[in-house]
Amino acid sequence: MFSWDLLLRSQERINQFPSLASTLLKRSSIQQATQSQRDGFLKSAAEFFEKAQAYAEAGELNSSGSMILKGLDQERRAGGVGPQVLQLIKPRS
Repeated sequence: MFSWDLLLRSQERINQFPSLASTLLKRSSIQQATQSQRDGFLKSAAEFFEKAQAYAEAGELNSSGSMILKGLDQERRAGGVGPQVLQLIKPRS
């Protein structure tokens, strides 16, 4: 059996928290931006690794090593994208 009272009470609760929808939308857009930034770093890392392989095949080991280090740096940056723990902890007053 369907209860209209239950539906009305649910609607009243939703109206009490209008910021919930905006919070969820903000969170979704932040996650999308974070994912695109992470993807950018990983794409850049892959490009550096491809260059490193080309340099290594050409016998330029110093340049190859340099490209590997740059690729590893991009991977490290990709791992650090997103909210940091210190930003989530609120100090006590």
